[in-house]
Amino acid sequence: MKIKSRHHLKGSDARKVVACIEPFLDDSFVLRKASLERAVSDDGVDLIFVNGRPLMMIVDDEPFFTVLGAIDLEPSKRLVVVDSGAVRFVVNGADIMKPGIVSADPEIAPGDLVVIVE
Repeated sequence: MKIKSRHHLKGSDARKVVACIEPFLDDSFVLRKASLERAVSDDGVDLIFVNGRPLMMIVDDEPFFTVLGAIDLEPSKRLVVVDSGAVRFVVNGADIMKPGIVSADPEIAPGDLVVIVE
């Protein structure tokens, strides 16, 4: 990925990003006080840097967690918990299938982005 440009988000744009992510978090205070930057790439995947760390990416014009963001921000909604036996297959690119799912947030709708956890 090559970054074409990187710029700080102005207040109104930063608030929009935080508003999109807040519903997934128990404590979004960290995001409200953070410095947010948007990195525009040449392959169409933009990243949102929070205090210099790439914690979100833009998917379908909405911010969502990167792997690092899911670890750091610990989302509490849209979680799908998989069995530990499924992890090695998922890490190697396998789809998540019903036998490997231990639990899932009941509010997940078809087409929603989710966070996969063990």
